[in-house]
Amino acid sequence: MSAVPTGERQPAVPEDRVTINDVARLAGVSRQTVTRAMNDMSGISAETKARVLRAAARLEYRPNRAARAMVRGPGTTLGLVIRSLWNPFFAEIAESVIDAVHARQWNLHLSYVGSNGRDALSVVRDMAPEVDAIVGYLPPDISRELPSFTGPLIQLDISGTTGQDAGFRFDLTHDLGLVVQRFADSGRRGVAMIDGSVHGGPSVRAPIFTELAREAGVLDDRVGVTLTDESPEGASAAVREMLDRSPDVDGLFVFNDVMALGVMHELTRHGLTIPDDVAVIAMDGIRLGAYSSPPLTTVDLDPRGLGHAAVAAVGDVLAGDAPRRGRGAQWQRRHALLVRQSG
Repeated sequence: MSAVPTGERQPAVPEDRVTINDVARLAGVSRQTVTRAMNDMSGISAETKARVLRAAARLEYRPNRAARAMVRGPGTTLGLVIRSLWNPFFAEIAESVIDAVHARQWNLHLSYVGSNGRDALSVVRDMAPEVDAIVGYLPPDISRELPSFTGPLIQLDISGTTGQDAGFRFDLTHDLGLVVQRFADSGRRGVAMIDGSVHGGPSVRAPIFTELAREAGVLDDRVGVTLTDESPEGASAAVREMLDRSPDVDGLFVFNDVMALGVMHELTRHGLTIPDDVAVIAMDGIRLGAYSSPPLTTVDLDPRGLGHAAVAAVGDVLAGDAPRRGRGAQWQRRHALLVRQSG
């Protein structure tokens, strides 16, 4: 973060136009950090506090008494943007974020992209004026899309991206390597993938999985990857199509757990036994997977842990202990394979 210049004093913005956002922008911090500095609250470093106070003095910013009274109490509002509520993976993330927010005595503003045509950027833009920080499945390069928003913007998944967004990057080579190794160890030699369409195209997982599976000698190249929508219905239809093309497939990696339920339903309907005829492995780790028939083997992305980590990251940025963006605000996560009976 750049420091506030200490040279010649610049003309101040007229007092009736100066806002907390002006101070935050000049100091290079979040709105909540300005609140903490101006009210002598804990949670920020002495250096950050001094930088904020210099910015406030330069702009002649004076919060009114009502504002001071409001911020003395727990006043941080976190915005959470998720892709849907019907998928338990996102619901488990939301639940954990709510728990972590309540533990910090913060407030929560929840929104989701859903299927009503609203794009993620519109959702974030509508939310931004009401919150101090935003976490979730946000558009790429979100800080450049929202230059006036000075609070933390934490992506829940930046896997496969090369930008400067703050967020969590899954080590997919490691995680998918566990899947491929499981197929290889169980003697599978005709493995394919049912992929979930992300923004109309294949997921970042698909090319990594196919490369690893091909190198291990377990990939069925006649099928490779079948792309469908992220739903049990879409996955079920994809399995029907796949079995017509390659009835000898003996292993399926499925984009997520909910889709895997549709896959297993369709395999059973075709008279195939899981895992004897076809092993099924997915990627999510939702609790519901333990109760499928058979119980689902899956890469455990630990949705609850991800939600808690996201709130902790927001706290670090608000306190000035982590940057808003860049490599210092990107955290890698490795996951374990949760082995059950399906694969």
